[in-house]
Amino acid sequence: MNQRTGQQTAVDREQLLEWMMKWYHVPILLGLLAFMFWNRARTWRQFVTDSGVLFSGNDAWYHVRQTTYTVHNWPWTMPFDPWTHFPVGTASGQFGTFYDQIVATVALIVGLGSPDQGTIELTLLFAPAVFGTLTAIPVYLIARRVSGRLGGLTAVLVLSFATGGFLQRTLVGFSDHHAAEAFFQALAILGLMVGIRVATEEKPVYELLLARETDALRRPLIAALIAGVGTALYISVWPPGIMIAAVFSAFFVVQLSIDYRRGQSPEHTAFVGAGALVIAALLVAVRISTFSFTATDFSLLQPALLLLVALGLVVMAAIARWFDRTGTDQRLYPVVILGGIVLTVGTVALVFPDLYSYMVSQSLRFIGLSTTAAQRTVTEAQPLSMNSNARNYWVRIMNSAYGLAFYLAVAGAFVALARIVTDDDTHPEKMLLIVWGVFMTLAVFTQVRFNYYFALPVAVFTGYFAGTITDFLGLDTVATVDDIEIHQVLTVLTVIFLITSPFIAVGNSTVPTQGGSQGISLSTTQVGANNGPNGLPWQSSLEWMANNTPEEGRYDNPNGTAMEYYGKYDQTKNYQYPDGAYGVMAWWDYGHWITVRGERIPNANPFQQGAQIAADFLLETNENEATDLIDGEEPTRYVMVDWQMVSMGQNSKYRAPTYFESNDTVSAGDLAFRLFAEQNGRYQLISMVPTQRHFDSMRTRLYTFNGSAVDPKPVVLNWDEQPVQTESGSMTIRTLPSNSSNLYKQFDNMSAAREFVEQDNSSRLGGLNSPSEPIPALKHYRMVHASSDVGPQSVNGQPWVKTFERVPGATVNGTGPANTTVTANVTMRMSSTGETFTYKQHAKTDEQGQFTMTLPYSTTGYDNWGPKSGHTNVSVRATGPYTFSTNATNASTTANVTETQVIENNSKPVQVTLQSGNQSTNETANTSQAVDSTEMRTVDDVGIDQAKQDARLGTEHEPKAKVA
Repeated sequence: MNQRTGQQTAVDREQLLEWMMKWYHVPILLGLLAFMFWNRARTWRQFVTDSGVLFSGNDAWYHVRQTTYTVHNWPWTMPFDPWTHFPVGTASGQFGTFYDQIVATVALIVGLGSPDQGTIELTLLFAPAVFGTLTAIPVYLIARRVSGRLGGLTAVLVLSFATGGFLQRTLVGFSDHHAAEAFFQALAILGLMVGIRVATEEKPVYELLLARETDALRRPLIAALIAGVGTALYISVWPPGIMIAAVFSAFFVVQLSIDYRRGQSPEHTAFVGAGALVIAALLVAVRISTFSFTATDFSLLQPALLLLVALGLVVMAAIARWFDRTGTDQRLYPVVILGGIVLTVGTVALVFPDLYSYMVSQSLRFIGLSTTAAQRTVTEAQPLSMNSNARNYWVRIMNSAYGLAFYLAVAGAFVALARIVTDDDTHPEKMLLIVWGVFMTLAVFTQVRFNYYFALPVAVFTGYFAGTITDFLGLDTVATVDDIEIHQVLTVLTVIFLITSPFIAVGNSTVPTQGGSQGISLSTTQVGANNGPNGLPWQSSLEWMANNTPEEGRYDNPNGTAMEYYGKYDQTKNYQYPDGAYGVMAWWDYGHWITVRGERIPNANPFQQGAQIAADFLLETNENEATDLIDGEEPTRYVMVDWQMVSMGQNSKYRAPTYFESNDTVSAGDLAFRLFAEQNGRYQLISMVPTQRHFDSMRTRLYTFNGSAVDPKPVVLNWDEQPVQTESGSMTIRTLPSNSSNLYKQFDNMSAAREFVEQDNSSRLGGLNSPSEPIPALKHYRMVHASSDVGPQSVNGQPWVKTFERVPGATVNGTGPANTTVTANVTMRMSSTGETFTYKQHAKTDEQGQFTMTLPYSTTGYDNWGPKSGHTNVSVRATGPYTFSTNATNASTTANVTETQVIENNSKPVQVTLQSGNQSTNETANTSQAVDSTEMRTVDDVGIDQAKQDARLGTEHEPKAKVA
């Protein structure tokens, strides 16, 4: 009995070991998938707030709108959206794609056919984590096809540990289409790999099609269908994904040339490839929304390019047959093919020059290794080698994202190429992966965003390298556990260690472990743990806007019909907005937030539509000309500015408008200059010093000065000018004075200060953060809301976001002493922060003592107006009446300005008479002072030590050289 039991136990153990040898990859793969999803979704609760679900990035917010629309109109996507890019509207083909349809469908299933908004947003919240995790499956299958199960697992291991763009764009909350792009691109590559292997095995030819040999063609046609569907799905998720046609065409040209030179017919691969591309073209053509040639929308371009490549395959196969029939030297085949390509491209350039230029520009945006200055303001569109100060910057990025896996992948690619060159087998699947890897490498060096693509071939080729090692060790022939030798196990463990060790952090984890010790952690999990939403400081302003401004279609038109937020609008080039519709001016980064959370229409958006107008407005120095930019039959009523647009500190967007400004006359150097200090024989940037052009701009006058007039101060900033030698040549820089006590000079009056500056070219009037010349008050812009969140020290803790309304303004007709300056002052209180600021405006009296002002701030009558009456429920209100005074005669008086007088055209003017001891000639409803009368904190002159802390910028282009 015991002997039988022992024998049975031995048999069971052997069967278990055999089962493990056969299926070991399944639990490992499932474990890696579970880890990937956990790491990507672990912080999801940080995105869920009482006011709704938040997201990270910009474009994710627009997917909220697109997905919600599809839920309400399933399965259709939004054909046109007038709720952005005022006053034009937009039809963005990169949004409202198959990705949004997938998310909408899942939301409908989860919500049992009627999901609420919270369910829709939660589904979208998790979408990138789900797609990012699922991407590991086609990556595993791709790698397994060329390197076995261990190679496939290695590829997934790299993908799960990598910390670069793929991880960052597949974290929960980053609900852009990038994660879905990676997944469907991997499916497209996998589908074509299946197709070309079937073509190699079945060897289909044209005659079989003519003879209708269905049995012989079944597998090739099914393989072509799989490859075609995979390609179509990828393009359906992202229309610019038509770039995959370039990858496939390059592969087919190389592979068919190799096949023919080695005595194999190129027709087999061409047969399946052409079939796949025709199927993809037909499926993509169903989604055409514009009958033009553009890569950014579903247009004629996508099916046309796919059919063109398919036609090219047919021609290549026909040329091979002609070579065989005529006995032409096979070595000329690649020459003829390349010559045909050059001839085709040249013909297009001559006959369709605009189309040719467009295709070239789009190709350069993808693989051109450089981008325009405007594109570089978008972080994700910057070249990988953009940081010119850091040598081998790209190496540091690769080391950080992939560790040693990057170098193993490069080695794996060269091993694959060597096998193609030396083996009799042409290895078409490996060649496809090499071409794919080359294109993705060019892509990531052109735009760093494509790291989420680049991670896929890195993982696959690392797996291939690992598979090559296992082949060398003979592990591919192991049938039982007993066949495994210790050196084989040690080698496999070494490869795993090389891949994972760069991601292990000891003692410096940012993720607390149990007991509060830092211990050992993975950099991958640290990235996952640090994931959170953005745009939080904007939420109070957006919520205020949604509830305290008129609905679109009802501004100054309370009886008008409000625009439908999720209405169906027909596509048009220039949407005709109804009366009462209006725009909200803000920098384009914030456009989607305004659309989705503010439920208002931005002039500019993250598609960079309207970016030029936004830049022109923010940089404009003349109020009337700025207003002309946004006025017209369909006017813009509100302006939102945050601290990032005016601060020169870290994490600001200060320079960005200069790259979009239409006249190309304003550069960052026109707005500020750099001040250096010598430290250990090298010069370090310590502060940016704003010029008068900075203070004159609308963005500064709005955000920093709240529209108020600002007078220069009798303070002078001094510096030394020092010649230095840099890598680019000699230059002169501004440095701190050798005697630090000479940095600032205070004068008793402006005349003395101006005289000093006129005699000293290395100085500026106004100190570090004050204008050199008077700044006039804005007459038609008033702050109506300030966010509850505040900005950093670089803006002295002012509100993060300030919202202004464009108003006609109240007319003041006054009388006072002749030929003197009258100043109107009013103290305004921001209800969100409780702080106050003073708005002032100057006017000159004529010889009869008459003067006129236009005041944008009211002091009374707030409760008589609001959204229901077609106007704004302002939250920035006066603490008392205006004071009108003149220093020349000490004459002063007070007067109230009603809300009606500010917001209505042709309202009754305010009458003011200035006499010593005179009271207001306008009815005064409230002269009480605010409880908190603290002056609004503004950016003022600070010591240089504070400037080092608050105004520090990056060290880009710093002259790191000793004195010449």
